[in-house]
Amino acid sequence: MSDKNEKDMTINQAENNNDKTKNAKRTGLRLLKQLFKQKWKILIVFLSILLASLSNLLAPKVIGNAINVIVDGIKGAAVHNGKLIINWQSLAVIITFLAALYLLNFVFNYIQQYVMASVSQTLTLTMRKKVSDKLNKLPMSFFDTHKKGDILSRITSDLERVSDSLQEGLTQLFSSIIGIVGAFIMMASISTSLMGIVFLTIIISFLISIFVSKYTQRAYQINQKSLGDLNAHIEEAFTGNTVIKAYCLEDQMIEKTWELSMDLFQAGKNAQFITYIINPMIRLVNHIGYVIIAIKGAVSVIKGTITLGDIQAFFQYVNQVSEPVTQVAYVVNMFQGAVAAMARVYEILDEKEEMNTVECTLPSAIKGNVAFKNVQFGYSPDRILMKDISFTIDAGQKIAIVGSTGAGKTTLVNLLMRFYELNHGKILIDGTDISKISRESLHSVIGMVLQDAWLFEGSMKENISYGKKHASDDEIIQ
Repeated sequence: MSDKNEKDMTINQAENNNDKTKNAKRTGLRLLKQLFKQKWKILIVFLSILLASLSNLLAPKVIGNAINVIVDGIKGAAVHNGKLIINWQSLAVIITFLAALYLLNFVFNYIQQYVMASVSQTLTLTMRKKVSDKLNKLPMSFFDTHKKGDILSRITSDLERVSDSLQEGLTQLFSSIIGIVGAFIMMASISTSLMGIVFLTIIISFLISIFVSKYTQRAYQINQKSLGDLNAHIEEAFTGNTVIKAYCLEDQMIEKTWELSMDLFQAGKNAQFITYIINPMIRLVNHIGYVIIAIKGAVSVIKGTITLGDIQAFFQYVNQVSEPVTQVAYVVNMFQGAVAAMARVYEILDEKEEMNTVECTLPSAIKGNVAFKNVQFGYSPDRILMKDISFTIDAGQKIAIVGSTGAGKTTLVNLLMRFYELNHGKILIDGTDISKISRESLHSVIGMVLQDAWLFEGSMKENISYGKKHASDDEIIQ
């Protein structure tokens, strides 16, 4: 390969990566905008996390005070001929205060989880309604070019991933950030030198997290695409089961299913590996810092520059920092997966809707004269299938359109129903151009019986009256 080709490939790859980064940012901002429509609920969640974190931060210091009371009693025993004198009244007050802190922590944690569940499920419900409404407005060409199983996967599994990530991740992110900041403040009040060691381990952990997160989103994009491909194949296998059996293609379908399953297995394994590898890496850094702090803290206690209760409290704050750092790194990677899943949902919402002009409606009394005038149509602009098709059908005529498979018989009916827009020409009903008529008005005067009957769940009465909710029993029987 020439140097020029290699350079061009490098430039193209860099441009693709840049586009993906921009798309991820746009998707993230759109998701946040949608999320903050529930700003009052999110505010309650944030306040609950703040209060729960404060109670959690005070607990180690209170325990340290209790230990200092006991240590003072032990020291006093040396002065009073071995008699242990502990201030039980002060210890009881400390223990009561500690119990109250733990109770408050439980209450506020419950509130945040309950409200956050409502936020995530409301978001999922809203997005599903939007996608459902959008699908009803998309042209038939969209469904011709997208597999039904993949569309189903986006509405179900992709939105479920977003919901799970928000419900689990957003509360963890808030509580972790508040916990880290609060723990640093408490550690600074005990020992700034020991806090410096902890701060260094935090910086290293975040650098590792940033490095790993670059690969997370792409891994989840591949995973969600593989899931969509498998769902689409399974949907085809079930709906086309009769054809598969008729042509004895069971083995081929099984083999294809196995291939797609293995693709999903590999994609899922890679995505999960990248997500979870960050935890042991950060824990290793935290453990190294923990050992250094333990050695330096022990020396400080021996020298008398720090009390035993304070060093015990400091170690608890170290734990309160190290665990949230790991959680933040994990949540960041989880959000990358949520953004990748949400991008697939937004792809549907951003699709161009079919035109639905409402300049006029058909009169209630329709004669039924149909005219095609110089109709030109192709499923894509560069592949025109019909050129200058013109004919007239008078009201009351019975017309049979005969031709070989693929000749365009069904396409003529689809164009009459305005399932597709014309590239050129007009279709008239009683002299009215159907492009000027709303689809609701047009479809209300046309009865379409498909070759393959599709029965929806429900009674035969409901299936016969499908499309006309308020049909009378006489109309249904007729």
